[in-house]
This record gives sequence, C-alpha cells and structure tokens, in this order.
Amino acid sequence: MSKGETIIDIEENYDWQATKAIFMDDVVSEDAGKVTLNIRINLQHIIAFRILEPEVVTVAGQKEGESFTWINPRFQYLILSKIDDAPEIELSFFYMDIDPECYPTSCEIMITKFPKLWPFLEKERWSKWLKEKVSGILAEEMFSFNVCDFVAHQAMSYFETIDSNSKHGYSAILLKEESFGYYDMPWKEDNDMIKLINDVRISKEMPHSAGISHIYARHAMLKSWKKYTSFTCPICLCEEICDKAAELPCNHFYCQDCIEMYITSTLEGIKSCRRNPFVCPVPECKADMNILGVSNKEIKSCSHLLQDDQRNRILLWKKDLEFPPTYVLSLCPRSSCRANGMRKINNDPTNTIVKCEKCEACFCELCLDRIYKKDLGYDHQLKCNEAGALNLVKRYLRAKEEVKTKCDERWHWLKSYAENRETDMSLSIWVKQNANICPNCKNAIERSEGCFHMNCTECGTHFCYECGEEIFYPYYGTHHCWERPLEEMQFALFG
Repeated sequence: MSKGETIIDIEENYDWQATKAIFMDDVVSEDAGKVTLNIRINLQHIIAFRILEPEVVTVAGQKEGESFTWINPRFQYLILSKIDDAPEIELSFFYMDIDPECYPTSCEIMITKFPKLWPFLEKERWSKWLKEKVSGILAEEMFSFNVCDFVAHQAMSYFETIDSNSKHGYSAILLKEESFGYYDMPWKEDNDMIKLINDVRISKEMPHSAGISHIYARHAMLKSWKKYTSFTCPICLCEEICDKAAELPCNHFYCQDCIEMYITSTLEGIKSCRRNPFVCPVPECKADMNILGVSNKEIKSCSHLLQDDQRNRILLWKKDLEFPPTYVLSLCPRSSCRANGMRKINNDPTNTIVKCEKCEACFCELCLDRIYKKDLGYDHQLKCNEAGALNLVKRYLRAKEEVKTKCDERWHWLKSYAENRETDMSLSIWVKQNANICPNCKNAIERSEGCFHMNCTECGTHFCYECGEEIFYPYYGTHHCWERPLEEMQFALFG
C-alpha cells in the first residue's frame, strides 16, 4: 500500500449494508471501494412473441360458392418458463470515500447472459437502455439498493408488454422483427418451447391437452393482435393498423373515414331500399354489417359506427317497411286521442287495418269499424262493408262549406280521410290481390304474358313478378328465385 492511499472498508458502508441484506445471494465480490452483483432476471412465466410474415388466407363466404381473402395474422412464441435461459445482469458499484455514510459514485452495468434464442441486436439496445436508466436512478436517488431493485424487477420493462395475468403469473412480451438479423438462430418448433399461433381470428379452439402456458399465449394474441397487424382498406387502398380500423362481422377491415362515408352515402338513398343495404362493400362478400347491433353471439356488432341521428333514420326506415304509414286514415278517429301517425299493422299490401301509434286503437280504413285486439286474428275482409264510409265521403265532399265546418268540429279526421278516399279502395285491393306490387312505389302491376321481369311505369323500379324482389343490373339474367329454397324468398330486413 503506498503512502497516502485511502483504505475503504466496504463492509462498514451503510448503503452497501442495506443492499447486501436484500441481495445477499447475488453478491459476486467485495473489494476495497468496489462491489459486484450478478442479478438473474426471473423469467419463469415469460412468453416472448415474434411476429411472422402474414399469409393471405381464402375463407369461405356465407353463401355456397362464395369466398374472400384476408391477411392472416401469424405469431410465433417462445415459452421461457420451460427454458433455463434467463438473462443475467452484472452490476458494479464504486465507493470513493472512506466515510461509511457515503453513496456509490458510479455504477457499471453489463448483460452477462442473454437468452440464446433472442435476437442479438436486441441485447445491444437493451444494454444501452439499462445504462441510461441506471445512471439516472443513481444520480437522482443515490442509493445502490434502488438500482438493484430496478434491475431485478423492472429491467424487462424495456420490452413491449403485450399482456400480463397476475392470477397465473404470466407475462407476454414482444420481440420486434427488425431486431432479428441474418445470423440469429431461426425459431423452429421444438417440443413445447416454440409454437406458432396461426389464424388467430378463426381457429380459436385449443386442444384439451394444451397446457396453461399455450392457452395463455393464444389469449394474449386474441386480445391484442390488432395492434401488430396491418391491412389494406378495400375502399381507399391505404395501409393501416387493424387496431385503428373498423372491423366488420365478416372480418374485413376499413378505414374509419371510409366506412363512415359508406354509411352516410347509403343513408342518402335508404328510402328506395326494400332490403338491408348495410352490407360489406367487398363485392365477393356482401355480409350483413349488423349495423343496429342485433344481439347475436356469432356476429359482431357495428352499431358503434352510427351516430344517434343516423340510428334514428335507420330505425324509422325499418319501421316504415314493417309497418307502413297510412295516408288514408292518417288521424286517429278517437276524439280523446286525435293523434297524427296511423300505421298499418303489417306490410301486407292487401291489409286495410291501421293502428294508432299513441293509443294503439285499430280501425279498418275501408269501413271505419273499430277493430279490437281479440278480433285481430280473424279475416276482417269477410264482413267488411265500405258502403257506409263511401256514402259519408261523397256527402261530405258535396256539402257546403258551413256544413263541412260543422262536420270537422264533430269528426276531426273526416276532412283528410275524405280527400284521400275519393276512389273506391276495394278496387285497388282487388288489383293487389290479383296482380303484384312494385317494391318501391307500391303501385299494382298485372302481368298478362312474357317473363317475370317487370319494369314499373311509375317509378322505373325493376322487380321480379314471381317473388316481388327488386332486381338490379344485369337484371333478370342473374335472378333465378324459383331455384332457391322457399325460406330464402321471404321478405327480409335485418337477418
């Protein structure tokens, strides 16, 4: 020992005594002014994921013969709980003062052991990050214990955590693909250590023999795969992350702006639609978007894409199709109600019974008889006699103005009813029973000869005379309703 050299008794230092009491099993050496620890990171329940190149998978459509493609997310994972290959980090603290109350002046950190299957480039980046963190902690908090505690319990926070489960003690981290180099050992399936999660959205079932670590790995990916998978929007062809997109029940993804524009444009022409127009824009798909969020465990809901006013417009359109508003007896005849808004009790074009939305009283538009709930199940047309109602309408229309005024005071509904009841409704009922109805304007059309392809002279709508369904270009050449099962020909709105 040279003259004037300071002798530091590290065992008398208070800071090191506190650290050593906690990390005694990790101490490697204790020299004069320098102590070294080798901290082993606990990776007993860590699952490391690696994203692979996606595959384009062809999926069968809802109808026979239909199919469409989507990008299949693929993730490879390594279960480190079954591999004794956890990283180890060496810490060296330097004490330059003989005072037992002094703190370490500096700290050196080095990764002495790195998992052999992890990319080597990740080691360099992690080491740099650890040095910056340790220097900052030591400068701010000064205690060696704080540094050791950070390395032991928070060193893994450098990696992106996909998911964690406190109940089972599992954590999932992501190793970024750009960290893997040419000379890194490729990940290949080896016993139960390395597996491939393929087809995340469709193949959700796991074998009964699968261990809890494999079940958790799939759970972690099902929960967060959208953040790491990109897609190409079928409308604007831009590439985006799935997590920021709108996913339809058919597993097609769209930009939020594109799908909102699609919904807005569809709403503009919704009054001319007789069937649900909100389907996937991909021509080969056309699956129901479930825009109103109908409860179905098998089908996702797209109701979150609608604004309140848009939802109300769709609900009103759907209601108008199922219970069309009537313009003949539009006012409730009950003097205690007088509500405006009578609707037919169903969408049968030959139906004459209407119902008040406010008081729920039912009346026949032809004979003006009150129809009670107990009689709704019977065929009212068998005993319907509109002669009295027609006579009342004719007398009202021929009456003087002062007489009409007195009638309006007594029968508030008579004026609007008479104006819309100038023609004999029984004639139109007969036409509807012996002809077919345009699905758009409800005009009755009788077919005398020729094919079933009809073109309405009132609104120009093309429809099939056999099933009444609206058809579009190329019209009849692609419409063969007689070849379909009967249940598929029923009037459908939303599933």
